[in-house]
Amino acid sequence: MKNYRFANVMPIVYYDKVLGNFIHSLDIESYNNVFLVDYKIKDYDTPENICYRLYNDSSLSWILLYLNEITDPFFDWPLNTAELRKFVIDKYGIENIDKPHHYLDKYGRVVNREQGESYVTNEQYETQLNDAKRDIIIPTIDVMASFLNSLENTNE
Repeated sequence: MKNYRFANVMPIVYYDKVLGNFIHSLDIESYNNVFLVDYKIKDYDTPENICYRLYNDSSLSWILLYLNEITDPFFDWPLNTAELRKFVIDKYGIENIDKPHHYLDKYGRVVNREQGESYVTNEQYETQLNDAKRDIIIPTIDVMASFLNSLENTNE
């Protein structure tokens, strides 16, 4: 887990309560894998609808993003299939999406073209990068309740 520094930032308002700089006091690292569950983001998932389904509160999405070190939900969250296809076409052009992005030897290592036994297309490459963003952790309901309780107690 990275340590973020929050300098003089705008205060966060949470249910009519102004929260100060509380991030430094939260002990997120103390939650182990029993309380943080592995989750694979599906095509239709957003941080908001995950939090709504799990905790009945979409406004908790910032906690999900924070726990997964996602600072930019537009670029750090995986694209859905249609968005990814459009991104690849915009980036490479429709005529180049099936062209080689890089070559692999028989052990799967990236090599130059002359040594390559196979290749990864531009679309396959971008799909691999996008799929790498699909694995996140989510707090159990009990941990989320405890986390929210610690937020409320921090600013009393």
